[in-house]
Amino acid sequence: MATNTASLLSHDGTVTHCEPGPINTVTHSEPGPGNTVTHCEHGPFNTGTHSEHCPVNTVTHSEHGPGYTVTHSEHGPIKTVTHSEHGPVNNVTDSEHGPVNTVTHPEHSPGNTVTHSEHGPVNNVTDSEHGPVNTVTHCEHGPVNTVTHCEHGPVNTVTHSEHDPVNTVTHSEHGPGYTLTHSEHGPVNTVTHSEHGPINTGTHSEHGPVNTVTHSEHGPGNTVTHSEHGPVNNVTDSEHGPVNTVTHCEHGPVNTVTHCEHGPVNTVTHSEHGPGNTVTHSEHGPVNNVTHSEHGPVNTGTHSEHGPVNNVTDSEHGPVNNVTDSEHGPVNTVTHPEHSPGNTVTHSEHGPVNNVTDSEHGPVNTVTHCEHGPVNTVTHSEHGPVNTGTHSEHGPVNTVTHSEHGPGNTVTHSEHGPVNNVTDSEHGPVNTVTHCEHGPVNTVTHCEHGPVNTVTHSEHGPGNTVTHSEHGPVNNVTHSEHGPVNTGTHSEHSPVNNVTDSEHGPVNNVTDSEHGPVNTVTHCEHGPVNTVTHSEHGPVNTVTHSEHDPVNTGTHSEHGPVNTGTHSEHDPVNTGTHSEHDPVNTGTHSEHGPVNTGTHSEHAPVNTGTHSEHGPVNTGTHSEHAPVNTGTHSEHAPVNTGTHSEHAPVNTGTHSEHAPVNTGC
Repeated sequence: MATNTASLLSHDGTVTHCEPGPINTVTHSEPGPGNTVTHCEHGPFNTGTHSEHCPVNTVTHSEHGPGYTVTHSEHGPIKTVTHSEHGPVNNVTDSEHGPVNTVTHPEHSPGNTVTHSEHGPVNNVTDSEHGPVNTVTHCEHGPVNTVTHCEHGPVNTVTHSEHDPVNTVTHSEHGPGYTLTHSEHGPVNTVTHSEHGPINTGTHSEHGPVNTVTHSEHGPGNTVTHSEHGPVNNVTDSEHGPVNTVTHCEHGPVNTVTHCEHGPVNTVTHSEHGPGNTVTHSEHGPVNNVTHSEHGPVNTGTHSEHGPVNNVTDSEHGPVNNVTDSEHGPVNTVTHPEHSPGNTVTHSEHGPVNNVTDSEHGPVNTVTHCEHGPVNTVTHSEHGPVNTGTHSEHGPVNTVTHSEHGPGNTVTHSEHGPVNNVTDSEHGPVNTVTHCEHGPVNTVTHCEHGPVNTVTHSEHGPGNTVTHSEHGPVNNVTHSEHGPVNTGTHSEHSPVNNVTDSEHGPVNNVTDSEHGPVNTVTHCEHGPVNTVTHSEHGPVNTVTHSEHDPVNTGTHSEHGPVNTGTHSEHDPVNTGTHSEHDPVNTGTHSEHGPVNTGTHSEHAPVNTGTHSEHGPVNTGTHSEHAPVNTGTHSEHAPVNTGTHSEHAPVNTGTHSEHAPVNTGC
């Protein structure tokens, strides 16, 4: 059964249902919006839509047959929501001036998305359970925001942007993730999370070229790179531990090669004119490299089998060469030459014991190993960096660090006793790596200008992190097996990046950012996830995965866009989003629990894609001036949709298999 409905679609929307045969829909709209809702159980459906001035809203659901969607819009935005159970989904979208928002959910077959936009932004949200996800995006002036979730199939993303930034968030549970990004003038931001499959990230930028290749078998690999003129080449291979690389280069190249089998590797490199070359190999312990060079090159080679290695290097004019080899104990290397080169070679097997140090200009290096007694370290440094490495088996670890201009780096390992870290830094970065098996981890960090990087691993005790940063970025990575994770972060000007992985305990994230973006990636297996985010000017990007417990997300943004992707298997999803000027893009997937979504937008459009298999879907949307586009799919539970718009059109596509649909507009 083929149906051609071109004559019925000049100004109004079309609702099409087909059980065994294919559906062919051609829609052309000149002054009015084109809204297409298509449902097909067994046959393929082909949808072609052309709009000159008004928005195009397409909601497609296919159970067994493939879905092909071709959409062209000259001035209005394009909103596509596609759900396919067994057949592939192919979306081809071309927009000249309006934004393109695509939400795709295929369960078993691949999802293929090809998007071209000349001036408007492109927002792609894809959720795939078994099939691969292939995304090709070309954007000339607007930003590209891609959020991808894939459980078993590979993720292939190719993005081209000429002038605006590219933001890619990829989550893959078992299949590999391949990301290729090209940007001519705008920055490239890539965040990739993979539980079991490898991560391969390739990034190219013309005026600040960035080349990143990352491979991880079980742990995530996170790479953030900024380059103005010089190339950045990062090659990372990690089997179990996460790899986090932050690189800033203005003119000189930065080449980083990292291999890690089980422990995390965190590398922060800043070079203005000279190249920075870092080669790191670690089998079990974490390696943290922080390098700052203004004119001279910095070359660091590090090998560690079991203990963490922390290298902090600051050079203004002369080169710095650090070679470190450690078998079991932590190694902390701080080198600060202003005009002459500094060459450091360090070998440590188990590491020395306790210190209390006060230094005005020189660096402070503290490595402590304690089996049963407590470890108390108090360090004050005015201009030199502070590096503290502590290992305790049974006693507590208490670290108080104050640094005015130099960085503060703290690495702590405790088996049974609690870990308490208090760090105050005015200008230098703060890097805290904590591993605790049974006791709680309490970290309080204050930093005015430098970045704050916190990596916390807790097996049974809770992890509590309070971070305040005025100008530098905040990066929190927390892993907890049984205890809860509580994160409170305040940043005035710089971005906030929260990555949380919890197996049994709840996750509570509270983030306040005035100017910088907020990026939150949360994975929780059994405990609930509660996220409260406030951002005044920067965008808010939230990706949440919960297997058994509820997800509660509250987001407030004044000027920046809000992009929320949430996946929950068994428990409810509660999302509250408020945006004053920028768009709100929400993609929510829930298998058994209900989905409750409340969205308020004053001037920017609201794009909501919701999929629920067994739990009810409750959607409340309020928009004053911008259009509201809602696509909802529910298999067994009821769908309740309430939408209010004062000046702009409301486009709602809802599909329910067994339960009633209640829609109020």
